Amino acid sequence: MDFQKIVDRWLYPKDFIPFLKKVYDGLVDYLGKEHERVIYEAILNTKFVFNKSVVDALTDEDMLEVNDMISYGDLQRSSGVYESLPSISFINGEYQIQQVKRIVVVKSFDQNHSSSVGTFIHELGHLIKGYYQEYELDGDILKKRSGFMVETYQLKEDKGEVKRTLIAKENTGLEEGFNSYFEEEFMKKYFDSHYEALGYGGIRISVAQMLDKLGMKEELIEADLEKDFSIFLRLMEDEELKDLSSIFDRIYECDLGLIKNMMNKEVYEQIVKQRNELIFKDYLALYNKMKEKRNRGL
Repeated sequence: MDFQKIVDRWLYPKDFIPFLKKVYDGLVDYLGKEHERVIYEAILNTKFVFNKSVVDALTDEDMLEVNDMISYGDLQRSSGVYESLPSISFINGEYQIQQVKRIVVVKSFDQNHSSSVGTFIHELGHLIKGYYQEYELDGDILKKRSGFMVETYQLKEDKGEVKRTLIAKENTGLEEGFNSYFEEEFMKKYFDSHYEALGYGGIRISVAQMLDKLGMKEELIEADLEKDFSIFLRLMEDEELKDLSSIFDRIYECDLGLIKNMMNKEVYEQIVKQRNELIFKDYLALYNKMKEKRNRGL
């Protein structure tokens, strides 16, 4: 792959190029040489913006969207984001995707600080797992996929403009957990052996236990990049996967609640209690069930 083409397209500063090459080579090594084409095209076709707030960066690129699931406040608090925006036309009675604009934003970036590099790696994970067949059109329904996460939109044409309404979001906890696991593993291997991903503590710990102790890491990488649930269903039944997704969504919501209520001791402690019950009761029961089946070779 022509790495210089990436540099030439975005005119990155000279001191950033060796860092980005290290990240690129690490991604190919970690995710597998067979996925290099996706890694290369994702980085080539995505703008990186550093040291600017998420809201300001998205506004500058005319990509700022808020809705019932993604609030303005969430974006203001965010340390980083991967976002993509499809340009959709309504031609001869059919919706068509003309192009897709992509951006990765890191609010405070310093390539010498592990925490900001980790944020960048986390958002790169979303980008790369979203890039291949990210959007799918079916009539007036648009689906956006990043790994296992699926967002569903209703399309409506109004005076020549196509508007999108978010109507469903699935497997968010599952994907954020997997991506946080990827962030931590990648950082430990290539940048900081003591790194710990702190963003979503509950979901990250739960995912790490499942992938490491049940030996699911290789299958996860393949399933996540290919957006293919059938690969994961070789390891568990459909109902188990649905239960896992539901539990992880609730743990993820607790993780978000802890971030939002750090200064409210009473609410914070209530959320910790709720999260612990989800992890040590609901998730642990499902984990033990999966572990027993694997030990029996089922």
